[in-house]
Amino acid sequence: MRINPLKFSHSLTQPMKYCYSLLLFMVTIWSLAQDPNSNESHFEQILEQIESKQKVSDYAEAEVLIKQASLLLQPTYKKEVRYKYHMLRGSQYFNTQNSVEAQKVFYEVLDLAKELNDSFKIATIYSYLGSTYVQNALYKKALENFETSLEYGFGNHSESHNGTLVNMALAYTGLNQYDKAIEHLTTVKNLYKDSEDYQNVAIIENNIGEIYRSNIEDYSRAKAHYWRAIEANNKVGDKMALGMNYHNLGTLYLEMGKTDSALIFANQSREYKLVQGDEGGLATSDYLFGTIYLETGKYDLAIQHFNQSLSVCKKYEIMEGVYFNSLELGKVYAAINQFAKSQEMYEQSNEIAELSGDVQLKADVNFGFYELYKKQNRPAEALVYYELAQSLSDSLNALKAKQNLEELRTQYEADLAETENMMLRIKEKAMMQELSSQKWLLFLSLTSMLLVMIGGMWLVRTLKQRNAAYEVQKAAKAELAMNYLELKKSEEKLEHSNDFKNNILSVLGHDLRSPLATTSSLLRTLSIGSLTEDEQKELFGELKKEIDISLVSLQEILVWSRLQMDELGKLTEIIKPEDLLKDVVELHEYNLRDKGLHVKFNVESHKGLSADINQMRSIFSNLLSNSIKFSPIDSDITIGIAENDEHVLISFRDNGKGISKEVLENLNTRTNRITEAGTMGENGTGIGLRIVKDFIAAHDGTLTFENNADKGTTVVVSIPKKEIRELNPT
Repeated sequence: MRINPLKFSHSLTQPMKYCYSLLLFMVTIWSLAQDPNSNESHFEQILEQIESKQKVSDYAEAEVLIKQASLLLQPTYKKEVRYKYHMLRGSQYFNTQNSVEAQKVFYEVLDLAKELNDSFKIATIYSYLGSTYVQNALYKKALENFETSLEYGFGNHSESHNGTLVNMALAYTGLNQYDKAIEHLTTVKNLYKDSEDYQNVAIIENNIGEIYRSNIEDYSRAKAHYWRAIEANNKVGDKMALGMNYHNLGTLYLEMGKTDSALIFANQSREYKLVQGDEGGLATSDYLFGTIYLETGKYDLAIQHFNQSLSVCKKYEIMEGVYFNSLELGKVYAAINQFAKSQEMYEQSNEIAELSGDVQLKADVNFGFYELYKKQNRPAEALVYYELAQSLSDSLNALKAKQNLEELRTQYEADLAETENMMLRIKEKAMMQELSSQKWLLFLSLTSMLLVMIGGMWLVRTLKQRNAAYEVQKAAKAELAMNYLELKKSEEKLEHSNDFKNNILSVLGHDLRSPLATTSSLLRTLSIGSLTEDEQKELFGELKKEIDISLVSLQEILVWSRLQMDELGKLTEIIKPEDLLKDVVELHEYNLRDKGLHVKFNVESHKGLSADINQMRSIFSNLLSNSIKFSPIDSDITIGIAENDEHVLISFRDNGKGISKEVLENLNTRTNRITEAGTMGENGTGIGLRIVKDFIAAHDGTLTFENNADKGTTVVVSIPKKEIRELNPT
């Protein structure tokens, strides 16, 4: 499980560095002063001590011994000895969360393992490399190394094989491939069952339950696996593990909304932890109790338990625990209107979130501030925090870079337990130290001083390395966020292209269907062959007009398409709108005659229109077509041309039934397509108005619809005027 390191800075003073160097030199000289022929043997003894310290997680003393061994290492030592030294050094980096340095060491020692031609050693290195990539959330790279490890094989070393499968399950979980993760864990569980290793069976069952609970949210299956873990732990009598199992059951029932059952199992977990004297475990129990009481509205009890957990976390400097307890206390105090106290708790959480740099932690705190200010009826501050929280939350969706809060909670419990165990080991070590002579007393005193100072150096270096690793992780998150934004832009561009394609098809259907259908009808009439010469001439004239309409429409569509693709601007020229309108009326003569419509012009004195003639032709043609469509038979259409101080106004007035209030509002406000059947059932796609609006917008103009006082509708095109000479109407 990956840990988010928190940033702390420490430094040693220069005198301390000198003292450390002097003491290290004394110890080294003392070591080398022994039998020269036993240097390699002494080196191997140090390696055994390092190995024993690492097994009990005493990494501070292991670091001291590694530094001592590095001074004794000789290239003449056996390859097996040098391999063991480098593996212990890489394990030290790995165990202290410095995956970058660990990878360097493991890749270096890989060549040595291949020289030894030892498949087990090679498999072990690849397994370690996979685990370092898991620490950095590079799950695919981790799986590559795990698979290579299994290809080399571990022989009879079943524990190494099983451990690799478990780590592969972690990688699959990070990739959200939960089925594969459970499959690998089930394989390991069955292997442990065959060897009747029920302690490890319980661990695997619990881990499978956690995947079903926290990742898949299949509470029924999660519960079944928790109970199997409890059954296995009862067989081996592991009471501390039982406390954890019941704790997980309590959390499960809380997530299911069954708070009574959650309390029962939380109490069972607490009883096991009390017996074991597990102070860290009791802190996690208090956190669970606080969460349950917050959920059920028992705020006094929630505050009591969160504060108890917070006290332990501060005592052992478990920053994740301080964060979560403070965050929940902020929610409780806000619920009971103690806003100042709530603000204090959220600020405490925010300090830790900023220190860690974790985006999810920052987002949750800002959502907390948002809820707090919203409850205080302070909308301005609430909006600021909501937008900040939403921005942080959105960035977490960048591919697979987000941290799982459940991992942080689990890690804070593990840190508490590890801190408790370390304190017990220190106390035990202090009790066992007895001196036999004044000489050894002096030597051991110097050695103790050395260990303390080296431990400080190790702590500083480790924390700096953690910070460096975290900075790398932050940079990766930022890069993923940028990739996500680029992906969203690509998706929007693709969606725009798809809409544009659909619009083009609609336009083609709208503007070319009618004239082509008329052309087809005229051609069928001509093919009959029984027409008089005058009838043929008339039909040929109509056919030419329909073809001209089709060509003009096609030209308009091409112009509009290029405008949509930002490939075309306005080819502005000075035009007389009445001349252009007469051409448009002539093109629609067949449709006008078909419905017995009469076009009247009402042209006032005006200045010319500075515009793109092709785009204006398309605007006028579409608006006249609409007027024809909604005009009753044997009625008038009035086309007006006028101007005011700033605009030239072209209007189309019909005598139809008018437009409903709802459709009229949509026409004047929406950009979506709207279509209705005409007075003779004429159909449309609504795209004509889209073309009109786009061309008018290209001229910085406006389009408005209004119902007439008596009957019918008037559509007005308003185009900004240019300073040109006045033209007299004809």
